[in-house]
Amino acid sequence: MYGEPSWIHEPPLANSNVNLEEVPITTIDAENDQREFRRTSTSISNKVLGFFNIISSITIIVAVAVIASDITFTSQNWNLKMSVKEISLNFYSIIFCVMIFCAELDWKQFLHFFGFLDSWTAKGLFYVFVAVLTREATLDGNILCQITNFAMLGVGVLYFLMGIACLKTVKETRQRRMNTSHTNTSDLVA
Repeated sequence: MYGEPSWIHEPPLANSNVNLEEVPITTIDAENDQREFRRTSTSISNKVLGFFNIISSITIIVAVAVIASDITFTSQNWNLKMSVKEISLNFYSIIFCVMIFCAELDWKQFLHFFGFLDSWTAKGLFYVFVAVLTREATLDGNILCQITNFAMLGVGVLYFLMGIACLKTVKETRQRRMNTSHTNTSDLVA
């Protein structure tokens, strides 16, 4: 054809110095590279999702600890004529911690009614609010109350910062990628 060099259509010379066994097969190498990338990507996704699961687990533990410390504080001080304000603050603190517990479990029906807990920035602000509320309710509480208040405050600040950094989209992207890789693998096995 016009414009193509003539050596394209000529067969290779028999006495050429090229050893065909040493020539890499690019499609096999590309497939191996792709598999290695998927394996590495899956490993990174597992670590990222593990990090988010650890944070969620810590938040659940902190919420349960706040509930326990509020119930303990209220039961210990019930005979001391607690004011209506203190009782109602402890009650709301417990209710809000149950909300935190449900939000961390990603209970879709619950998040439908309390949609602000689906945003990590709003979730962080809510957790900070619960920490301040609990601190006010148990102002003269024991060391357990103070520790759980600061732990809830720390979790709230962490969620707020993760929301600002848009890490929820990273988590959801990794989850989708893991789900699609699992479905692709199960399709190959079946």
